[in-house]
Amino acid sequence: MWKAILYTVGVVILSLSAAAGAAFTVVTRDPEGRLDLERLAYAPETISKPILMRLQPHNALLLGSSRVMEIEPEAVHGVQAFNAGFGGATPERIRDFLTAYAEPGTVVVLAFDFFMMNEANTPLEPNYFESSGRDSTLLALAGDRLLRTPQQHQVLEQREYVFNLGTLARALAGQTPGPPEGREPHPLIHLDGQIYNEDKLAYNALCVDNPPGCAGVYQQLYDQAVQGHFGRYVYSEQRVHTFREIRRLLSERRLPYVVLIAPEHRDFLPVLGRADLAPQWARFRSDVSASFENVCDFSDGSFADPSLYYTFDPFHYLPETGALMVNQCLQRHGVGS
Repeated sequence: MWKAILYTVGVVILSLSAAAGAAFTVVTRDPEGRLDLERLAYAPETISKPILMRLQPHNALLLGSSRVMEIEPEAVHGVQAFNAGFGGATPERIRDFLTAYAEPGTVVVLAFDFFMMNEANTPLEPNYFESSGRDSTLLALAGDRLLRTPQQHQVLEQREYVFNLGTLARALAGQTPGPPEGREPHPLIHLDGQIYNEDKLAYNALCVDNPPGCAGVYQQLYDQAVQGHFGRYVYSEQRVHTFREIRRLLSERRLPYVVLIAPEHRDFLPVLGRADLAPQWARFRSDVSASFENVCDFSDGSFADPSLYYTFDPFHYLPETGALMVNQCLQRHGVGS
């Protein structure tokens, strides 16, 4: 009952926001704990991207984790791509996204990485896109107006916030409902699905000119990755099965595809060579190659050079690095051209 009421109120406020000319926003959670919205919580792009891809012409999807999200679709050759990547993507989330949204004949670019397979860090999840029916209702009621406001010809502004009288008043005044006090807005999402983080790119440019000045940030992110992702690693047998489910779905939907095994920064390679990780690292690469055709394994060290990654963040390669790998793989297997 309350769930239905909250959803209806949300759609009404979204519609009013659109009529007032405010930028598109999505309820993602209740940061201050005022409402019980945990069961309705989504990473922001998991709601916005399904709506955008219905309105944005495309014949190809880029799917993967945060490493994929910053790839510029226009830099991908031979197809009109939409960046459907989302943070924290796992094989089951990718399978569920394809099941809910991939149209027959669409070219699919899948990017898998070793981090995805760690159940100790990312437990198995239920269907992340089971609300696709509600998303369709949202699109029908508010989507066209929300995405055709004057601001939206360039970029979709994505923020976290709670619906309340304050945000409603701002919407009616034609202002963008912002995040709660003390919360930072999410990076911008282009209409083609690309996450554009201007601050991150600007900071990286500073780090290129002054690497020692960013060494502390680099070390912090490196330590977080090593301890958080590799401190305890439980290789997921279920996700190997999910690879095969994705392969069957691609075949049933007649979806041409390529699969990228993501590279790792040179500084991570010694970690992956540890006695407790090396066999699982080798198995991951073998399982992906055995589950799919048209696989490009970029984890062989050919894309390990630090210049291909953010200077301060060894976990994420640069957007142009991602586009280069996608183009090489599409060309190698003759997909999409």
